[in-house]
Amino acid sequence: VRTVFPKQVRRQWINLLLILFGSGVGWIAVYLFDNAAGWSPDLGFAEWSPLIALFNTPHFALGLGLEALFFALVLRMSRKNDAHQLWWAILAALVGLLDSLVYVYHLAIIGLVVGFLLLVQAFQARRIPWRQWAYGAVVLLPQLPLLYYYAFQTNNDPFWTQYITTTHVISPPTILGLLVGLGGLGVLALVGGRWWLRQGYSPLLPIWATVNLAALYLPGIHFSGRFALGLMIPIATLATAGLESVIVANVNEAKAKQRFAKLTPTPIATLRRVIFILLLPSTLMNILLFIQGPRQQPDFPYYLPTSDVQAAKWLGEHADETAVTLSYYPIGNYLPRVYDGKVFMGQLDFTTNLDKKLALYEQFWQMNEQEQRRFLEAWGITHIFSGTYEAGYETAVSAESAIVYEANGVKIFTVNLDK
Repeated sequence: VRTVFPKQVRRQWINLLLILFGSGVGWIAVYLFDNAAGWSPDLGFAEWSPLIALFNTPHFALGLGLEALFFALVLRMSRKNDAHQLWWAILAALVGLLDSLVYVYHLAIIGLVVGFLLLVQAFQARRIPWRQWAYGAVVLLPQLPLLYYYAFQTNNDPFWTQYITTTHVISPPTILGLLVGLGGLGVLALVGGRWWLRQGYSPLLPIWATVNLAALYLPGIHFSGRFALGLMIPIATLATAGLESVIVANVNEAKAKQRFAKLTPTPIATLRRVIFILLLPSTLMNILLFIQGPRQQPDFPYYLPTSDVQAAKWLGEHADETAVTLSYYPIGNYLPRVYDGKVFMGQLDFTTNLDKKLALYEQFWQMNEQEQRRFLEAWGITHIFSGTYEAGYETAVSAESAIVYEANGVKIFTVNLDK
């Protein structure tokens, strides 16, 4: 914010407000379309709104901050009259590497945006600006090992390949969803982008916004929806320029101001308020829903029964790293937090074939003793957790199992297949 609008305090605050709270018209779409909350990104996508992303997971928040810092450094580097371009490039290289390590999907955005920036600079100069390209190479060089690793090395793991191609499907919004998700903020960004380029400023922001939008719809990438994290930063920044440098500037002209003065004694302030009223509600609705969720659903994923948590902690104290525990999803998702062993199924993004494992778990309790033994042996199960969420499935456990913990309706079995 301070890099783009130096010494312009009002614009800095407006920019920060729009980055954190700016959104589309999903709050209107929910009254006009069925299931709009499911396809409008400003209401349902964790990556869309920076403020909501900050509440999501730590790597979302850290990745968002690192990406903003990275492009601020690249913007400094791209200013030809800056005496410290090389230092900005080195810092950008370090921050970019950290960003790609924390939030791997930014690896693609960093490479594409910086690459297009260098091409646009060459087109504008009608020659190859070798100095700028050298700085760009400094920025992109640390990304190459990560690119090689994710593009080639990981394909040697069939489970990773299956995860990327079938399990980890994060689709981008539909075109209608995109238009709704951008709404008035997108219109202001278009106005601001046109003004920005006419002023001869660095094309980084328009390139970032355009390339990031296009990356959402790259063919053959099943997780391209993840690229949305950080997209609203350049869009909100260009929207700030459009609001203050175009809309407000035009209204501030004598004739326009006189017309607006007939409606309100504070035309400029009123205009800003009206625009904020149109741009902020979707994010505010998300915050309310975020707060209401735990109050309306005092159960998983917000809460777990105390008895199950106590049993899980007991297991963490008495099982070593070789343990493999069979439980239903909520406890399997929680157990890695309190013990060093493995789980039959856990966090959805890190469980291969989760749907099949859910079905297998349900089938386990319908198996006879021999089938249960083969199942436990095949998966290397050492413990069976039977608590609140497992109660609806448990019938009988094979004779090779013995109860080692029982309290408040929760049982933990150990499996001994040597009998």
